[in-house]
Amino acid sequence: MLAFNRSLKQLTLEITNYAYQKISTFQEQIPSKEILNFKFIDVDWILLKSCFSFYRSIYFKQLGASFFRLESDDSIPTDIDENKVFRFEQSISKIEFKMGYVETYKAIPRISNRALIQIYNPYIIPEFEYIKSYFSTIFKTRKITIHGYILDKNVRSSYKFYSPQVDLIDADLIDGIKKLEIQRKIKKPAFTTVDKNLFTPNEYFDGIESELGNRAKIPDEFLMKNILELEGIRNRKQLEYISGYLHSDSNKIYFTTTPSFGFLFYIQSHQMNHYIWELLDSNATYVWSYDNAIPAKNTLQQVTTKLNTIQRHGRSYYLQQEKNDEVIFNKINHDNASSNFIDGFPRWQKKLAELLV
Repeated sequence: MLAFNRSLKQLTLEITNYAYQKISTFQEQIPSKEILNFKFIDVDWILLKSCFSFYRSIYFKQLGASFFRLESDDSIPTDIDENKVFRFEQSISKIEFKMGYVETYKAIPRISNRALIQIYNPYIIPEFEYIKSYFSTIFKTRKITIHGYILDKNVRSSYKFYSPQVDLIDADLIDGIKKLEIQRKIKKPAFTTVDKNLFTPNEYFDGIESELGNRAKIPDEFLMKNILELEGIRNRKQLEYISGYLHSDSNKIYFTTTPSFGFLFYIQSHQMNHYIWELLDSNATYVWSYDNAIPAKNTLQQVTTKLNTIQRHGRSYYLQQEKNDEVIFNKINHDNASSNFIDGFPRWQKKLAELLV
């Protein structure tokens, strides 16, 4: 929006993106003044034409559209190499991500056997090369559509290209990639050795973060929110309550991958400090309580040893032999967790509150 003429009630506009597709919020906008007409300036008519599935030239005749004049002027030769408008699809595997743009090569008849095509987008970084498969998943296709025109095949600056899919790459799409990575890591936890059973979020999701840098850093709150949005989590209420109300903000939430994906929370109380282990979609909560005079570093090492025992021998073995004078261990079952008629959460919550002294 460039200007508004109050007397004519005319809004002057400039098109900045000929392939923008996120238009849902447009319906929610309410103009502050009455608008009777719009005025567009500096319209790229050739690029606009390439956006149309079809058009009726009569509607553009009174606008003086340059592409209409090209089609109607008999003095223009029919073989117009210098005014080539085209549209084609290119495999994502053949797209190379650079800093601020993507590039690919394509044979364009009568123009070039190997034309260099560059499409700019400030959100694009070279590290996207490592995660091309994610773009195929989000776009729901292994190809992108490229529109363009070439005014003069001998002048590189006259080549104009854009892609609706490339234009979609923004902060929201990068968040979508993070969500896909979170889901993949949770549904198929990586195999780990016995001496490595606890992970911080940075450690467990370091693959995508190292590939995408700060743009793909996954904050703890983003992580928990998206994990809890997964379908079919039987102990969702327990996880929401522990992570949202009990877990100490000064401590990281740790992940475990064996016997299934889970969380280790740290809770500080008046007399004791507690570690709560809650597996995703599990039937019980494990609680280890320590005197708060014992350094947290020491208690974490002890809990890690116990988790390693569970990983090596299983939960049943651990429950039979658990004995430690320094720790109080309790297990709280998720009663009626799968029931559609009885809510077992209040009872679970009451039992947990009794332990967190």
